[in-house]
Amino acid sequence: MWEWVRRAVLHSLSTALLRLWKWLRAFWYKNGLLTLSMLSVVTGCLLGFLLREKQYFSFPGELLMRMLKMLILPLITSSLMSGLATMDSKACGKMGVITITYYLWTTFMAVTVGIILVVSIHPGAAAQKDNYSVGKVVLSSADALLDLIRNMFPSNLVEASFQQVSCPDPSGAQLHMGLPLCPPTAWTGAPSPP
Repeated sequence: MWEWVRRAVLHSLSTALLRLWKWLRAFWYKNGLLTLSMLSVVTGCLLGFLLREKQYFSFPGELLMRMLKMLILPLITSSLMSGLATMDSKACGKMGVITITYYLWTTFMAVTVGIILVVSIHPGAAAQKDNYSVGKVVLSSADALLDLIRNMFPSNLVEASFQQVSCPDPSGAQLHMGLPLCPPTAWTGAPSPP
């Protein structure tokens, strides 16, 4: 009798597992990309929370944000201009007003949401408390390399095109190939002369 009960339980368990496996396969074929996207978001949040103190893990994200900031202004202006240039002059006026109104409204909403979130959650407050330590900061060669790569992607393309980097005292600086060398902390960004 116990053998019959064991077979019945194993049969029902195997059919339930088979049904579950078929359902998972159907779900995976239907929603595989969504599932992987959600898993990557959860994994990224967990890794970001756990490895928050490690500065080298935040470097690719910082580069991505700088590249996105660099491309926002030229991308928006070129898309608005090309969209308005393809329209006829009668519809261009009405559509131009609608487009500019929409752009200004979404910008206003984004700024409002950003200000509300900054006031409510105070991002970076813990990091600011740690930055006020007394003493000289020693930069490693890895930090200098990451800083060099980071500065290859300006956050504002228009501002970067009008800025000029110079050493404050080139007469006392070391020379390399006829050019003055100065540490990155001594660089001053001054607008180029007209």
